[in-house]
Amino acid sequence: MMHVVGVTSNGITVSVDLAHSGAAQLISRRPHLLTFAGEIISGLTLVDSHLVMTYDMGRAIGYDFIVTPTATDVVFYAQLAKENIYIPFTKKGSPTSTNLLTMILCHSEADGYFLDDLWPGPFRPSLPGSASESDDSKAFWESHAYIYEDQHIKVSSVTHDCPY
Repeated sequence: MMHVVGVTSNGITVSVDLAHSGAAQLISRRPHLLTFAGEIISGLTLVDSHLVMTYDMGRAIGYDFIVTPTATDVVFYAQLAKENIYIPFTKKGSPTSTNLLTMILCHSEADGYFLDDLWPGPFRPSLPGSASESDDSKAFWESHAYIYEDQHIKVSSVTHDCPY
């Protein structure tokens, strides 16, 4: 289900797939992020086929749930429900308030521009094993983890051994 997020300063419509995009799950839990994304998009002039940007909203917009675990923190890996990629989690740490919103916009010949992903906080590479994994993914995620709260994980996938 496509939803219009906003229109750029050069008249290009940016949409998001609320069911199948990388942003869909986060938007379902934090729909206010679409309002912030629309604010940013209205000031953009899109010409590139792929744009990754982190924008300072100038006010708190949410929480960043990524932390750098210490040597004494327990890190475990698990797959989210309906996903096949392992994510590092820790139960230690607290979310930090952030002014930053990171967005990934992509161009499609058929659909124009679409919001592929967004999250509150600074840029971070995709998880290892994902379709958008980069050269930096493994190194970053070996030293960072999501704070585990109430994420729906596949219990059978939980492991303490790093899968990457």
